[in-house]
Amino acid sequence: MDNTDGGSRRTIHIGNLNFRTNEDTLEKTFAKFGKIINVYIVSSGGRSRGYGFIEYENESEARDAISAMDKSILEDNEIGVDFSQKRIYCKKILRFWRSKKISP
Repeated sequence: MDNTDGGSRRTIHIGNLNFRTNEDTLEKTFAKFGKIINVYIVSSGGRSRGYGFIEYENESEARDAISAMDKSILEDNEIGVDFSQKRIYCKKILRFWRSKKISP
């Protein structure tokens, strides 16, 4: 995957998520904009940190999601949606970071 800074712009960041919003809800909400490769809500101690990431198959799908969903309401919260400024946070990488006690 080439999702480092300056790389592919297929990954979006979703901020201000309701702490009850889960990955299934996020995927169902954003699937109408294109094929989703990965969905991840960042959590700590089993509790959502209020933001997550979605990786789409291509940039145009990500752009469509940003245009339609930025400043929209999802489960009672106004969310902010934009291109991610960091590499994709896939579950496999996060498990590695946690096991090595390295911060992403």
